Amino acid sequence: MELNVMNFLMGFVLSGVIAMVIERRGALTFSGNLGAILLGTVIYGFNGAAWLTLILAFFFTSSLLSNYRMQEKTGIAGEKFQKFGARDFWQVLANGGLPAVIAAVYFIHPDPRLFVAYAGVLAATTADTWGTELGVLSRQKPLFITTLKPVDTGTSGAFSPLGSAFAILGALFIAAVTVGLSSVTAEIFHAAAIASAGVMGAVVDSFAGATIQSVYWCPVCKKETERQVHRCGTRTRKIRGWDWVDNDSVNLFAAIAGAAASVALFQALAGL
Repeated sequence: MELNVMNFLMGFVLSGVIAMVIERRGALTFSGNLGAILLGTVIYGFNGAAWLTLILAFFFTSSLLSNYRMQEKTGIAGEKFQKFGARDFWQVLANGGLPAVIAAVYFIHPDPRLFVAYAGVLAATTADTWGTELGVLSRQKPLFITTLKPVDTGTSGAFSPLGSAFAILGALFIAAVTVGLSSVTAEIFHAAAIASAGVMGAVVDSFAGATIQSVYWCPVCKKETERQVHRCGTRTRKIRGWDWVDNDSVNLFAAIAGAAASVALFQALAGL
């Protein structure tokens, strides 16, 4: 296949306009804006509007949910999360980098399984984002995924019934959008593979957050956090996880899991 320069130009213009709209809503930093433009240009340039629409479904819903009841979430997120609020370049790349790579590979080798993998990544990132953004609003204490014991809201590796429900809805949302965009998933079990993969990706995210993500302890506030310096200004000490694994890394692991699971389920269900 030959590259069409006009497609990349159109992708750049569309992505620029959309990224500016999202940035004005406070959902992207300047570096995040640049990252979104880069990814949108690559995805549209290689494969067109359907592929761009699918990743926009993730970014638009994520930005809306990030701003939903922001004041209630600020206290928890500011204390617990490594990053909160507007997404920066690395957060955008963690969620959209793998889809861009898959889009490029699909252009060279248009295998339907690659589109399923692309949708699986976005189902996983959407499930995780919806579950996180709305799960922190739950009135019930979440459960730590490895022990099933109650922990503080916002703890890495925890899940709540509310967050889990919205994670499932997020995965189903991406599966539904995918069905509307491509005949690849015209059969219901293809959509089921994407939705299931999205949920699996969210589970991987929680499990990685509970085991290998670096988590710290503030000796002054007596609180667990993802921050090396707590919001009180105190230097924290690591209590679990690997030094090089932060929240962006965990998001990338979940995306990879979503891609792998969607293709595996697609293959398995297609053989029934």
